[in-house]
Amino acid sequence: MSSDPSPLLPAPNPGSVGTFVRERRTAAGLTQRQLAEMVGTGTRLVSDLENDKPTLRMDAVNRVLAAFGKRLGPVDKPPEADAPQETSMPPAAAP
Repeated sequence: MSSDPSPLLPAPNPGSVGTFVRERRTAAGLTQRQLAEMVGTGTRLVSDLENDKPTLRMDAVNRVLAAFGKRLGPVDKPPEADAPQETSMPPAAAP
């Protein structure tokens, strides 16, 4: 049984940290278990990271990224992230 994600999971987000880790890990010929053992963490963390789970500890993510010479840091938001979000709620009625 492989510890890699099932093909039924959503497609990875190109440019995400999870996609980066998966691509680097597979290019290095490592399983999730091997990478986890190499960096001193659990396989579950590697799987969650590769699947872009949004609630992971930064120190744990940085342990995995360090295996590839990287770490998390401040990144500018893309301009479209600042655009107001559309809402389906009607405007509030005037008093």
